[in-house]
Amino acid sequence: MGIPTVREFLSRVLPWPRDDDARGFCNVHAASPAADGKLLWGGKPTRTVDQLLKLTAWYGRLPGPHDLYMCMSRQDKTRLSKSGKVTAAKHQKDALALKAIWLDVDVKDPPKGYASLREAIVAVTAFVKVAGLPPPTAIVASGGGLHVYWISDRELTVEEWQPYANGLKALAIQHGLRCDAGVTGDCARVLRVPGTFNHKTTPPRPVKLLGTMRETDYAFSTALAFLPAIVPIRVATPGLAGIDWSLFPKKFGPPVESLAEGIDLHELPPLDVKPLFKECAFIREAMRTGGACYSQPMWNMGTLAATWLDDGLHIAHLMGNKHSGYTHESTETLYERKIAERKNGNIGWPSCAAIQAAGCTSCAACTHRDKGKSPLNFTVPSAPPAPPPPPLEPGEPSFVDPYAEFVGPPFPMDVLPPTLAKFVDAEHRAMGADLSALAMAALTTAAGAMHAETQVRAGEGWWEKPIIWTALVGIPSTLKSPIIAKTTKPLSNIDHEQHKRWKQEYEQWRQTQKQ
Repeated sequence: MGIPTVREFLSRVLPWPRDDDARGFCNVHAASPAADGKLLWGGKPTRTVDQLLKLTAWYGRLPGPHDLYMCMSRQDKTRLSKSGKVTAAKHQKDALALKAIWLDVDVKDPPKGYASLREAIVAVTAFVKVAGLPPPTAIVASGGGLHVYWISDRELTVEEWQPYANGLKALAIQHGLRCDAGVTGDCARVLRVPGTFNHKTTPPRPVKLLGTMRETDYAFSTALAFLPAIVPIRVATPGLAGIDWSLFPKKFGPPVESLAEGIDLHELPPLDVKPLFKECAFIREAMRTGGACYSQPMWNMGTLAATWLDDGLHIAHLMGNKHSGYTHESTETLYERKIAERKNGNIGWPSCAAIQAAGCTSCAACTHRDKGKSPLNFTVPSAPPAPPPPPLEPGEPSFVDPYAEFVGPPFPMDVLPPTLAKFVDAEHRAMGADLSALAMAALTTAAGAMHAETQVRAGEGWWEKPIIWTALVGIPSTLKSPIIAKTTKPLSNIDHEQHKRWKQEYEQWRQTQKQ
């Protein structure tokens, strides 16, 4: 068979409505960069290959780069934009049918991916052979890796499709294939459209079909019949409201289950959600209700917590998919943003106090609230107590244990000026934050407000410039960021007022120049 055309590939890989009465749409989703660096998502529903090809050509003529994706399932619904235009929508619950299972294999710095496209192709070829899979129907170079497809000879409902997808996903994990395994099991996944460009690189890379397509599609019930048997049997855990913990498998090997794959977080390994579900009413209600009644700040807190959990992206969707404002895209965008903020060191574990401040009413009666920690502490097993040291022999020198938990002396509040001492004591009682951290942050803020040439008398005949550098060091959820925000707020207010005054004076000056 000759080199396949994009038209032929699209006609076989997507579950097109076969007559005018058939429900649903095969969608194109477009992502373009906004001025603030974020992605703006748009897209259109289509019902024929010709419509899809015309739409991708139209996007290609628009100014600015557009990354184009196709939703792999036929979707039942569309949505209206703010301007009233019909746009593409995608949700797992709205998936009507699928025509393929797939793998998203990464080309990036090892061990997170393969060093080159050639190396990725060799790895996929070896994986197919060792795993006992039939040859793929088609392979697409995505501009950042490979999309590998096995296409069915008939439409599959989500219930029919999911066991095959889960089996392929399990195989990829077991054999250590460097792929984004979470993509394989998502029935509302979007993948790049061949014939377009991947604009994440400079210059953009083409998205193109590789080699030839298999002439006939597979009867999954015979050719891939072994895949569903690979997935563990799902058993609901008694006493936990029927939560199916097999939805959150323990992962091993290079593949990861996250859109944030490839970001080195330098953190704990993914945490188990079970202890969190048992101990935290906020997380428990989010998973039971899909966040149906949660506010936007509560949704943010839940998604942030999910970024530390095993199979976190899937859990983030579970905790928000019943909310009136939920969309698949917005949840994934928020999840990626929280991962990026973690990478940059801007946020840590969400604290119990922050969750309560976001509007969680369950926190008021929680026995853990006053401990000043984060619910994620429940997921970290406590270390067994260390055995007491043997008694010292007479005359034996004593040394400080460098591995023991450091407990410093109390901060000498009497060294602070009365105004600062009153502020530190009040915030310590209100926030539950460490007294010495508040005191040092307040001193550093006051020092930063002074001119660098200012000198402060530190003693009789002893003067010093108030130049202080302070680093707050603590485990996650010890309120480091709230301490900094609280102590620097007065300076921020001053900056705001001075900027507002400058704008007024500048505008007055401009008016005088016009006269």
